Amino acid sequence: PMGINRIHDIGESTDCILCARCIDECPKKALQFVTRNVIELH
Repeated sequence: PMGINRIHDIGESTDCILCARCIDECPKKALQFVTRNVIELH
């Protein structure tokens, strides 16, 4: 999926994105990224 390709662009934040329980530890930019993709994927 295209979403996965976008995740790789974030690099170190990838693990946080894949772990919903880790979102609180993610950078603000990554958090916004996660929010958008979660809505799109679901």
